[in-house]
Amino acid sequence: MAMTREAPPSPTDRERLVAMLVKRGAGSFLRGWRRELDPDGSFDVNFIDFCSTAQRIGFTGDARALFGTDANPKYLDLGELHPKSGHLMSSFREWVRDTYGGPVEMYSAFDVAGRTRLTYDMFVKACTKHGFVVDDEDFTEIFSCCDVGGNGTVSQEEVIFLENDRALRELALFKAKKSQKDKHLKLMCWAHREDGLRALSPTHRLAQRPWLGENFDHLPMLVHHRRVEWQRETNHRCLEARIVFVHHLRDTYHNEVRAWRTGLDPKGTFELTAKDICTYCRKHDLKLDSGDLWKSLDKDCDGFFRLEELCVGAADVLASFQHWAMSEFGSTAAIWDRQEMIEERTKPQRGGGWASEKKVLHATFVQVLKALRWPAFNDEGARPLLLSSLDLYGCGFISRTDLEWLDTWQMPEWLCAEPDSFAWEDLRASIMYYYKHPLKAWRLLLDTDNSNNVSWIEFKEACERIRFKGNIGGAWRALNERLASSISMKEYDSASADLLNSFKDWAETNFGSVKLAFKAIDVNNTGKLSYQELKRACQNLKWQGEVRLLFDCLDLDGKLEGGKRFISMKEVQFLDEWEGDPGLEEQHEDEIVNQALVQLNAKKGRPTRASSASASLPSLGSKRPVKDWSQDTGHRMVAQALSDRVSAAAGANRAALAAPPEQAAAMGNWSPPTSDGNMNVLSGKEYLIAARASAKDRLQRTYHCSAATRQPHSLQKSRSMPWLKRLIKIDDKMKGASQTQ
Repeated sequence: MAMTREAPPSPTDRERLVAMLVKRGAGSFLRGWRRELDPDGSFDVNFIDFCSTAQRIGFTGDARALFGTDANPKYLDLGELHPKSGHLMSSFREWVRDTYGGPVEMYSAFDVAGRTRLTYDMFVKACTKHGFVVDDEDFTEIFSCCDVGGNGTVSQEEVIFLENDRALRELALFKAKKSQKDKHLKLMCWAHREDGLRALSPTHRLAQRPWLGENFDHLPMLVHHRRVEWQRETNHRCLEARIVFVHHLRDTYHNEVRAWRTGLDPKGTFELTAKDICTYCRKHDLKLDSGDLWKSLDKDCDGFFRLEELCVGAADVLASFQHWAMSEFGSTAAIWDRQEMIEERTKPQRGGGWASEKKVLHATFVQVLKALRWPAFNDEGARPLLLSSLDLYGCGFISRTDLEWLDTWQMPEWLCAEPDSFAWEDLRASIMYYYKHPLKAWRLLLDTDNSNNVSWIEFKEACERIRFKGNIGGAWRALNERLASSISMKEYDSASADLLNSFKDWAETNFGSVKLAFKAIDVNNTGKLSYQELKRACQNLKWQGEVRLLFDCLDLDGKLEGGKRFISMKEVQFLDEWEGDPGLEEQHEDEIVNQALVQLNAKKGRPTRASSASASLPSLGSKRPVKDWSQDTGHRMVAQALSDRVSAAAGANRAALAAPPEQAAAMGNWSPPTSDGNMNVLSGKEYLIAARASAKDRLQRTYHCSAATRQPHSLQKSRSMPWLKRLIKIDDKMKGASQTQ
């Protein structure tokens, strides 16, 4: 009887799928799994993705049977489809975690030569060396699982899928993909900028095309770059204007306090507006942009320029001296009538050859302060500051009117207050009682103009609004340790500042600016965003901050529309104007201004005294008239080089710091003060002669007339008329042209 051969059993759906993946992976099942089903390396695939892949590769089978072998029918795990491979990769992943802590650390240990890519032999040798030993076939499968492209090498990005934590793995994969995209965008931006720098004719074959330019102009990197360049140029102009202005003050009046008393604020109002500064610049023929100068002077953005914003170190000493004198004697001028002062000023001064009832020498005033036990008498830095600030004419004398001037100054409370951390804690508790979160309090109570800084006036008004009766000045000083003109959110609450800066960086990286991010998320063009829309965008682009907290603090009005809350463009676009920590930047700019002035004086061969950021020490002046320093090439080079150090990219942070005052002093030819704190300045008579000569020379330089031109006597004595100078120049040119003809 002939025996019939039985037909071999037909392969199951699982076996057919494994065979197809082996073929797709060029002989490796794990490579085929990664290529077709699991490109992210999560070792599982959901039902919808599986069905799409099956249709694409031509697999026909019972997908529900494949997914229904375990308790989770929504996903097909690697171990369900191929138990051996699943166990192998699970063991390797656990070994990576236990041995190195993560795949990035593993790759760093493997790539000791720094070649950036690992070959198969290097991979196997490193695994064996560190204790993971399997047979050659398993090593081939593991390496193939990493080498999805099949080029024989693996990079650090290709092993990120070995991370156990799903959230960390997804974030790392997102960053790796974004890094590749950023490289492509950087190349496009570079090519676009290079084409723009060629300055070709619009009809040239290599010129930029208008219909393509719009696509490039909205690239996040180019948008961010343009804003950074604009901010850098603005900061440079403001810093240069401030250097010119402070150099003029020191060159004309020897120090900033004397400049304030004599030139800037002769009426003693102790507050200047932008109009006052503009008038002063016109009067002294300073070729400065008043807007840039005002922005550099009014750091707290409250609309007024005060003595403490010009020279906070001298203002601090004067305020402490005034506070001490008023608490001890009732006023500063009362010192003039003290018995100690009467005895000293009635005695012959300067070696017994001079005496006066109306003024005293610096050395005599120092002896009076010593007899009255001024608390800061032994401070070598405070004494010269006080003497040079009270000496109106720089002649080495102090009179009663100098002390009376100080009495008229209504100094801010914080200048003479000591830091009080307990007062700040009480104030913070009161703020939290009303606003629940420090970020919301910052936006609704303190920084209502969204300038990222709070001036003393704003701070004091906020305390009055919540009826805080504690030590307001001490609370301010507890936050403002650098004696800056304002406090920033970083000083107020670093966690809130980090939250907003993180969101700002995320928006700039992905969209170019916060404004563009808002427009991109607002797909319906409604001009407002709900919490769900903001959360969805943050999750898709992997922002790791607290979305709910951010939304609650940005939504200032809290109104409901259709049962939902929304934030508007106006409530978020203020973040585009933030440029870091204003207080820290102000300190750096003060150092840069002093350093620039030292370099300028050293270049001109003048002996200089280095000034710190918080001090206003007198520098030696000259009898020459005021010069237009904005036209000085050396000055522009110094300002450009130094301003570049504080105006790095937005968002970025101001990384380079200016040199400390000690190094700045070494750059110039510095001479220390005498024992009584006096500088080697001009005498009173010489100072007045020099001042008159400067005024006369400046008038002659500005409104000079040619020898053939005769002006009426009334015009020669008239005040500043810039149009007259232009008419004279035009007339001279016309006469010269007629003579040549």
